[in-house]
Amino acid sequence: MPLSHNPISRRGFMRLGAAATLAGAAATALAGCGGAGNDGGKVLRYGCANPKASLDLQTNTSNEIGVAESICEPLIRFNEDLDMEPVLLTKMPDISADGLTYTFELKEKLPTHDGGNLTADDVKYTFTRMFLPATKNPSTNVYDTIVGAKDVMEGKTTELAGLTVQDDRHFTMQLSEVTAVFLPMLTEFYALIYPRKACEAAGDKWGTGTDFVGTGPFKLTAESATGLTLETFADYHDGAAKVDGIDVVYVDDPNTLVMNFKAGQLDLVNLAPTLYDQYVDDEAVAGSIVDYTPASTRFVNLNLHEDAFKDARVRQALSLAIDRDELCETVLQGASAPCTQFCAPGEEGHDDTLETLPHDVEKAKQLLAEAGAAGLSFDFPVRSRDEQVATALQEYWRAVGVTANINVIDDAMWIDQRAAGSLPCTLITWTTLCWVGAEHMRSFFYASKASQRSSFYDSPTFDELVDKAEATMDEGQRTDLTLQADNQLVNVDFGTIPVDWPQTPYLKDADFSGVYRVYDFKFTNKLA
Repeated sequence: MPLSHNPISRRGFMRLGAAATLAGAAATALAGCGGAGNDGGKVLRYGCANPKASLDLQTNTSNEIGVAESICEPLIRFNEDLDMEPVLLTKMPDISADGLTYTFELKEKLPTHDGGNLTADDVKYTFTRMFLPATKNPSTNVYDTIVGAKDVMEGKTTELAGLTVQDDRHFTMQLSEVTAVFLPMLTEFYALIYPRKACEAAGDKWGTGTDFVGTGPFKLTAESATGLTLETFADYHDGAAKVDGIDVVYVDDPNTLVMNFKAGQLDLVNLAPTLYDQYVDDEAVAGSIVDYTPASTRFVNLNLHEDAFKDARVRQALSLAIDRDELCETVLQGASAPCTQFCAPGEEGHDDTLETLPHDVEKAKQLLAEAGAAGLSFDFPVRSRDEQVATALQEYWRAVGVTANINVIDDAMWIDQRAAGSLPCTLITWTTLCWVGAEHMRSFFYASKASQRSSFYDSPTFDELVDKAEATMDEGQRTDLTLQADNQLVNVDFGTIPVDWPQTPYLKDADFSGVYRVYDFKFTNKLA
């Protein structure tokens, strides 16, 4: 049965949950505090796995998302009611009647951590850098509808023609086509704004060590092999945070995280779902368990360039072999829901009436025989966080005559191999940050993106449906087109195998109140 301890609403925990599940590990969107810092002040001690990756989210999507978002900010964001609101802007941008021109006005003073002020030139620099071939940005989708973006990406120019700066505070973005999800996409961590001077000065070191500055409520002051130190930015444009800082403590082992929390050494940690039953009745932590269900999908990512997966009947058989209800109830201990489609509950394009994807062992065997794939064997490299689910899938596939050779590899190696397109089959948890199903799928399975994700799914029908969905401003039509695209991906092409929608449990100190944004928190009397 599902987790039941202190559920947190989507709106109340959105940023923390998104960061957590996107990376498939501990969340890093940061909040609240219980511990005392070295100076006696209020400091949040947050425990998570070492991402072994840069904070520069134009070059990677690490599980340091929340840390990066605490240092640098996007132009706009979703608030707790899931409405968009300005962050660096005086108001939401004006949009022309044809939906192609967006007009922006920055706040009058936007102090940066290095003593400067953010300007419209910094915004243009950030978006131009996003598209430069040297950046190797894996997530330019949707933003590349800005006029001139593709020319920059192709190395034809370094001038982003569609972003025009009028003065320090005013600029416009011109799109080449109507893009319904463009504004929500500006809320994502891919679109954090970087100060040009600091970024250029750091060069290749940007995002490493302490070479990462922004306008956010916290500034990075120290980095080591064991974690990060963030201090409250006194000049923050939206009012200083109600804590003195954040200590990010790297602890890779999930059990050790819990032990450190029990010992009072950490204020917030991710509780691995597989440990839930072990600690749910532990008096020392049971009252500290909170849970959140983000719009995340865990799926088997198949490299469709591999001979083993080129036949759709094989892919369908692998899906049919999985008993998702049993998996979620037993292995995942209720901390997840079985997939009925790719798009998760809560996002546009999810259909609550659909039933769990079918489980049919005999049909799976029949399809494998028809495809000449009886006795199929393939390598199944996964990260340690996914080993338990991978082992369960291995057994389901063994029951239909398929051998999956599990190899647990280091996170950094996994990232490198995925980027090289050399992962034959793996497990991935992918999270929507803008709550739009078409974009959720596009960001991974659109043909040009799939080639970067070690998937290589290439369906003109799927791409066309996603394009149409993102080009219509009618929500009903967009939802219908998204459902069609989802069905094409999951039930027609079997381009991927959705498994479950993870629920994310955490342990938080009782004195830690609120999780949305550090500087908006309401603290208990003990910390007030």
